[in-house]
Amino acid sequence: MLEEQLRRYYAIRLQQTELDKEAERLRADIMEHLDREGVAEVLAGEFKASITSAEQREYDDRLVYETIPDPELWKLVSKVDAGKVKSLVQLGVLSDDGLRGTYRIKSVRRLSVKKR
Repeated sequence: MLEEQLRRYYAIRLQQTELDKEAERLRADIMEHLDREGVAEVLAGEFKASITSAEQREYDDRLVYETIPDPELWKLVSKVDAGKVKSLVQLGVLSDDGLRGTYRIKSVRRLSVKKR
């Protein structure tokens, strides 16, 4: 029984990898099409595709470490994760002002496809 579960799990993970690759290829093709047309949104049959932009912070580990007041706190972060840093800012443990200069802002484009 365990061998069959392992076999099935392995097969599903392989399928998932292939599906992820195909989804990424389709995403790139759709975004290229929208860029070529010069639009951020398109309707096609019963589907609506749109591209949105968002800003994302990429932190410099060393610079963030230097701004953390308590070395014990660094153990919670250990490696800078934007989500953890954001949570610490929301909790008031770190301040946005104190973090200024420890990150760069990167623009990220996201594709959304919905059924109308």
